[in-house]
Amino acid sequence: MTPFTKLAPSEQVDKDLDVEHNSTNIDRGTAFWMEDFSMGMAGMGSNGAWTDTGIDNLWKHDFWGTSGEWSGGTATPVFTTAANGFMLFDADSSNFPLSPNYVDREGQLTSPSINCSGQAAVNLVFEQELRWCCSQLVLEVEVDNGTTSASYNVLGGLAANAASPAPDVVNINISAIAANEPNVSITWKWSGVSHYYWAIDDIMLIPSPPHEVAITNAGWLSVNSAVPYTMVPDEQNQSFISFGAMSNQGSSTEMVTFDADVSGAASLFSGSGVTGAVTMAPGDVAEDTTASWVSGTTIGTYNQTYNFSYADLASDNDMTNNEITYPFWVTDYVYGRDLDVYTGSGIWNGEDAGGNSNPFVLGPYMRMENAATIYSLRVALTASTDPGVLLYAQIYEIDATGSFVLVYDGAGTADELTVGAADISASPTITEVSIPINGGTGTGGYTLNAGTDYIFCVGHYGGPDALVVMNGSYDAPVQTVFLLDGTDNTWYYTTRTPVIRAYFDPEGLSTDEEIAGVELGQNIPNPFNGASQISYTLDNGGKVSMEVVDVTGKVVANYNEGTKSAGTYNIAVNADELAAGVYYYTLMVDDSRTTKRMVVSK
Repeated sequence: MTPFTKLAPSEQVDKDLDVEHNSTNIDRGTAFWMEDFSMGMAGMGSNGAWTDTGIDNLWKHDFWGTSGEWSGGTATPVFTTAANGFMLFDADSSNFPLSPNYVDREGQLTSPSINCSGQAAVNLVFEQELRWCCSQLVLEVEVDNGTTSASYNVLGGLAANAASPAPDVVNINISAIAANEPNVSITWKWSGVSHYYWAIDDIMLIPSPPHEVAITNAGWLSVNSAVPYTMVPDEQNQSFISFGAMSNQGSSTEMVTFDADVSGAASLFSGSGVTGAVTMAPGDVAEDTTASWVSGTTIGTYNQTYNFSYADLASDNDMTNNEITYPFWVTDYVYGRDLDVYTGSGIWNGEDAGGNSNPFVLGPYMRMENAATIYSLRVALTASTDPGVLLYAQIYEIDATGSFVLVYDGAGTADELTVGAADISASPTITEVSIPINGGTGTGGYTLNAGTDYIFCVGHYGGPDALVVMNGSYDAPVQTVFLLDGTDNTWYYTTRTPVIRAYFDPEGLSTDEEIAGVELGQNIPNPFNGASQISYTLDNGGKVSMEVVDVTGKVVANYNEGTKSAGTYNIAVNADELAAGVYYYTLMVDDSRTTKRMVVSK
């Protein structure tokens, strides 16, 4: 279980817009230089020896991978020639045992001189597996012993404390510095906080393909708050802009246009970037944004599609990196920033030397475009959470000075919640835990002001029971997700997005809520594709109905059971008319209601 890493504002890492990740369709047979580390630091064939420089000399030839405290359990890398060994910067193991303190490490692995004479366009390809938090991982290409150099960020937007793909095949057009040069060297540099690791293998220099453009980054931001909301209530209707970055990894100059489409329940945007066609020489990066678009009030699911066009697109070498897609929802009541995708990783505040969890308050920043009453917060917890742990909700208002002002505090009140085993998410289903605000339903809730910035938080008192909030699968912009460390009463930020959502439903749609005399069962099977059975038991008779809603709150099915006497009953739900995704089914018995979550998989 990985502790939360505290990031200072100076420790921001830009996305590597000029670097292509998870690259495919690479013609390895065209390589004019390669290294598989079968001979370790001595280098394969007549390449020459590699150099390990820097303060700590931690780069080593390895066959197994890291075994350090923070990376324990990490699988052996699966590089193409991993059986020959690979190079590993094992900062983690060098500090073992790590707790309670660690020291920073630094190291550089530099190739022998490489002759690129006669190569008019050059791509560097290598495989890597890594994990990082506060360190800097940089690749540097030098000519003539450093007379000229260029640096590349190799993280690919990888979130702090997350593991890279296994393996991540990196492809970089280095023609601007290395083409036709007789004395080129390449250096992999690690500097900063010690824990985690960086492994590399199967390095090649190949002639650049004639046509290869990749989209290396894309997304969307609210115009007013610069936040990528994924779930927007219709009453918080607001303007967004989309953005994208493209990298020319080929040998030809191209005229490239960034394109975007946001559509589903309605068409929100379809068009090109405001710049139009951009001239991109080999190795160039081009960024563009769209005109603004409005989330609107048509409730439903949308797809964001970001790609590009150019004259030779049909001849593009690798079509798998030409498009990035994201979901987007306009909802009845839900305000959120995660992609509604289960992940096993989580966010917490670590533990002390005695093994007790440290206290914390964690939450995302959100702006209220219009006044509204919030009735509950929903949070997803990972399997590292201990049943029986207490959690509570807090709301902070960001005032004109940028200070965080506590305006609602559920700590020590009847709104506190004890986590049960059923509240903890298990793959592949996200289970939301509902934390009421001032009692939640009816006359409860807290009124939020229009045009005001808030942080919606869940809190943990610390102690022997751990509370670990699920980490969403979309990176957060810096200074938009915050953690209050209870050990030093200091606010920090993270670039990870917790699955914490604000709910404005006055009926307080609450999953797994018990109501007197009614027991609602989990649908079986779940997830399902076809038929699923939902059982319910009544201690007393009553008028029974059930409705099914999607994540936007839209009703997709109704079941009228009529008046039932005490007993156990079943309702059959058929997925034929439902799209794949998450749904909530609510059983209503007279004036009471209880809700559970189900997943349709197709």
